[in-house]
Amino acid sequence: MKMEGAVQGKIVIGGDMEDKFLLRELLETYCRGIDRRDLELVRSCFHEDAIDDHGSLFRGSRDDYIAFIPTYIDQFSMTTHHITNALFNVDGDRAEGESYVLANHVTRGWAPQNIIASGRYADRFERRDGVWRIIHRTGVADWSTIAGGFDPDGWVGKVDGSDPSYTLLNMFV
Repeated sequence: MKMEGAVQGKIVIGGDMEDKFLLRELLETYCRGIDRRDLELVRSCFHEDAIDDHGSLFRGSRDDYIAFIPTYIDQFSMTTHHITNALFNVDGDRAEGESYVLANHVTRGWAPQNIIASGRYADRFERRDGVWRIIHRTGVADWSTIAGGFDPDGWVGKVDGSDPSYTLLNMFV
């Protein structure tokens, strides 16, 4: 369903609501795949030539990311990833999105700890053959319950115009 959007500042309210819904569902599918350790479901969220950039934790192709996931996530007995705020800008078969994510990671062992990380996904999407998938993802870290838990070589959030979202997502400038 295409709707004409009302302009409010630089943000267009409305636009293609069906595409925005499908992009949100794609992000939630990714979270389900990660939390259920369903690597094929995670793979389905990315185009074959996609890039994932989680700083020095991981940078590389979709297939290398899929191979990496168990080496990192298996240290936790449970994870839950939650997409909260999500904004999308759609331009034909291309889109960009900034989505906030809260992730709980429960450590293994006799005294498990719950590590909570808050960050954002700065995503670029492409629709190919009628299907939206991620073509480039950058993880931006905002805060964590573990002191010093951030990747010093990764993207760290800022509260002003120097935030990575301004340089990573051209449709948001």
